[in-house]
Amino acid sequence: MWNELSLLTGNFADFSVTPLSCISPIYRKISADSFKISLDGHGGDECLMGYPDMIEAAIKIATPKEQISLQTTLEDMLKNPAYTPQHHVPFVAKVKIAIGKIKKMAGLKTKGRLSKAIEQTTCATLSKEDFRVPDIVEEYREHRREMKKSFFGIHKATLELERLPLILRNFDKASMFSGVEIRAPFLDYRLVEFCSNLPLRHKINRGYTKYILRKTMDGHMPPEITWRKHKIGINAPLDLWMKNKQFLKHCKQQIDDNNEWLSYLLEIPKATPSLFEMTKDKNFICWFFLNLSLLK
Repeated sequence: MWNELSLLTGNFADFSVTPLSCISPIYRKISADSFKISLDGHGGDECLMGYPDMIEAAIKIATPKEQISLQTTLEDMLKNPAYTPQHHVPFVAKVKIAIGKIKKMAGLKTKGRLSKAIEQTTCATLSKEDFRVPDIVEEYREHRREMKKSFFGIHKATLELERLPLILRNFDKASMFSGVEIRAPFLDYRLVEFCSNLPLRHKINRGYTKYILRKTMDGHMPPEITWRKHKIGINAPLDLWMKNKQFLKHCKQQIDDNNEWLSYLLEIPKATPSLFEMTKDKNFICWFFLNLSLLK
C-alpha cells in the first residue's frame, strides 16, 4: 500500500485539491528561461492570518471588538468563489475528513479508536483497516486544538502541523522535477517570529488579511494586486472539471465500477446505489473517490 500511495501522491499530493500536475509547468517555464532559483511566497498567509480557518480559530479567542473585524473579514473571504460554503475545504483536509463526511451523510457513527497505530506494509492490498484513525492521529488533533487556544498558537499550528509542511513538500517536488530550487523569504525564522507576535490589528484590519504586508507594498505594486481580497491560488479547478460532461462521465464510471469496493473500505452501507450520485455535488469528496478507485 505504501508504494502505491507514494506513486499516487507524487501526482495528486495526498488527495489534496492541488495536484503537482497543476504547478509543475510553472517551474518548467522558469527552468526553460534559465533561472535556477525561485523566490516563492510560502509562509506569508501562515504568518499573517491569511487563511479562513485561521480567522475562524481566532474568532473563538478574540475580544468582542476583534471578533467583529474578524467576522467581517471572514465573510468577505467566503464571497470569493474559491471559498464558497459549498466548496470550501481547508487545504489541510486529508483523507479522513472526506471519510467522516461520507459516514455522516450515510448516517453512520465513527467507531472507537484503535489500540495501536496502523502498520504500513509494502505492496499490501488496501483494506478498511487502513482507514481507521490510530491513536497517534487523535493525539495530534488534540495537540493542535490545545495549541490554537492562543493567537501565537494558531500561527504555530499552521506553520508546523497543518498545511505548510504539505505545501513545502509538494512545491519542492514540483520545482525539483525541473531542477529549480525554491527559496521562501517569508519563512526566515526572524520574520516568522516577528509576524507571529504582532498585534492582531496589524494582520487583520479594515476587512483585509495580511494588512501590514499590504501597507508595506502599497505604492510598490499595482493596487489591484496589493489590495485584492480574491485569493486566486493554483488549486485544481474541480468546479470547472465537474462541469465537463466527458470528465463527469469518466468520473461516474470509475467510481460506480468500484462502488462495492469503496463502500467496503469506507464502511458505507452496501445499499448505497451510487457513491457518485451521492457525492457529485461535493467536489472534493468526488475527487477523493476518483483517486482512491484508481488505486485498486
